[in-house]
Amino acid sequence: MTIKTDDHRGYSRNLNLPAGSDLILDPGWHNLRNDVNGEIGFEFRLRKAVGEKHVTHLGMWDDHEKDSPVRDARAIPTEHDRDQPSLSLNRAKKMSAAHTLRLLRTDTEPPIEVARCEILPGKQQKGAFRYVRLKAPATLHEKATYILLMSTRAGDGDHFHDPSSFDGLSPLVHPDISLIRSVLVRSQKPDQRSSLPTFSDLDERHSSHRLPVGPTLKFR
Repeated sequence: MTIKTDDHRGYSRNLNLPAGSDLILDPGWHNLRNDVNGEIGFEFRLRKAVGEKHVTHLGMWDDHEKDSPVRDARAIPTEHDRDQPSLSLNRAKKMSAAHTLRLLRTDTEPPIEVARCEILPGKQQKGAFRYVRLKAPATLHEKATYILLMSTRAGDGDHFHDPSSFDGLSPLVHPDISLIRSVLVRSQKPDQRSSLPTFSDLDERHSSHRLPVGPTLKFR
């Protein structure tokens, strides 16, 4: 018997997901971290028979300023520091640092940057994500591979969700998106990307089909 698995979701909730405009439909609640320098993000492609999609916004997850991790980013989890949900998404947020978001096509040599924007620090209204509208939509093609990145600096005050979970809820993503793996780019060279290190330096294959909840986008 062959068991085909597409990802590591392990969901115990409804997966009849709406085909709306957001790539990340629900941020879940993996542990928070803010411990690496470079760009964090994920590789993805469109599922078969989707056709083309047009990206209108790039964005990032915005944590509440009183949110804090339950353990060190690369510590081995125990029963005493279980994953916890973030504070209310219905309260105003405050971002501490500027972040650059980049969308690149990676099945070319070298990778091609198809969209970029900067999100500046400050307060925002209620909601899990903040977005910037692109001057012109970026087109995603079905047979291409892409990477979405967000700049981060250790201790800059803006957390993201670890791609790996101990016992928290995994994020929900758009049904037309197939996740390849979570990534870390240390020198703005996407062709030299590696897996985002997580607790206990797990095997690189552990990053497959996972994403850190940080960068995101909207489709038209």
